[in-house]
Amino acid sequence: MAGIKVYLKYSSKDKLQLPVVPEELALESPFGVNKIEVAHKGAITIPGYRDLKSIALDSFFPKHYNASYCSYKSFKSPESNRKKIEKWRDARKPIQLIITGFDVSMPVLIEEFECKAQAGSPGDIYYTMKLVQYNKPPSTKVQPKVKTASAKSTGKKGTRTSKTSKKAVTKNTKYTVKKDDCLWNISKKFYGDATKWRRIYNVNKKVIGANPDLIYAGQKLVIPK
Repeated sequence: MAGIKVYLKYSSKDKLQLPVVPEELALESPFGVNKIEVAHKGAITIPGYRDLKSIALDSFFPKHYNASYCSYKSFKSPESNRKKIEKWRDARKPIQLIITGFDVSMPVLIEEFECKAQAGSPGDIYYTMKLVQYNKPPSTKVQPKVKTASAKSTGKKGTRTSKTSKKAVTKNTKYTVKKDDCLWNISKKFYGDATKWRRIYNVNKKVIGANPDLIYAGQKLVIPK
């Protein structure tokens, strides 16, 4: 593919330009659409969220340079390139995919990497590699325990609770969903721990519905203690 180059970059010093550009580059960019059956109205659709992009690279690492299909001359051996990609995959860290001429630059994880040899091309390694867009998981940092001040430090009998930004949760606390809210953020707001979002969802299933990712401004939720 004239004018197109494909790079995989693990770090500034550890990177690889594919010697042979795949004959076809198809970037998948799915978007969730929820279909719901409504009584007396039939099916309706509700927009979901953008899913992760992915791309499959189907090409080979040549043993010898050939000007008719190689992008450059000074490439390493097929076996060396195979081991490099397997090393990156096993490190369980994202790499940067860059495709010039196709306007692609994004962090990805190597989901699949299959290699094979062909009888008519001894020394060459043919491969199929599937790359999936990497999105950093949300923080699940646990909030520190709130310490209490002693009577000596307050100058009064008894103790007092230190101030905290976490909202107080009583048995019948109710919350009205605001624009751009999600259960993850609401859980963090009330409990100081976003990973407890399912506690809120479990008592509000009738309001939210089957998909916990779909909440709307104006919905009234019960926040369990």
